[in-house]
Amino acid sequence: MVDIDGDGVPDGKLVDADGDGIPDGVLLDMDGDGKHDSMLVDANGDGNMNGLLMDTTGDGRFDTMRVDTTGDGKLDTTVLDTTGDGKFDTVLMDASGDGTQDTVLMDTVGDGEIDTILADSNKDNIPDIVLRDKGDGVFTPVARLRNQDSDGV
Repeated sequence: MVDIDGDGVPDGKLVDADGDGIPDGVLLDMDGDGKHDSMLVDANGDGNMNGLLMDTTGDGRFDTMRVDTTGDGKLDTTVLDTTGDGKFDTVLMDASGDGTQDTVLMDTVGDGEIDTILADSNKDNIPDIVLRDKGDGVFTPVARLRNQDSDGV
C-alpha cells in the first residue's frame, strides 16, 4: 500500500499486472472515498509509469486512459470509453507534435474499429475536416467543418 498524501491512510496499491514479480502499476484513490479510481501504469514495458487510467464517471470502471506515445514523458494521447460499454472507442491525439490534441479517432458504429477521423488540416489545433472509412480501410474526406482558416473561428 502507498500513502501518497501523507495522511496515514493508504491511497494506492502496487500492482504486478503481468505477473513477473515487478510492480508495473499503482492503483490510486484520488478522491479519498476508499475506492481505487485511477491507476498509473507502465504502458509500454519500459519500467516508467507512462500511462494513467481513470474512472471519470464514478461507475467503478476505467473509462479514460492517458498515455505517452512519443516517449517524451508527456501524456499526449487520451483514449476514452464515450459510450460506457467498457470498450475504449475514441482517441484524442497530438498528430502535429506541438503538444495539442488536434486529432480525434472514433469508432462510431461500435465494431471496435476506428471509422471516423476529425483532423486539423490547417495547423490551428482545431479539427476542421471529417474523414470516414467506408469499410475498406481507406479514409476519405466527407465534410469540412466551419473552421476553414487559422483564426480559430
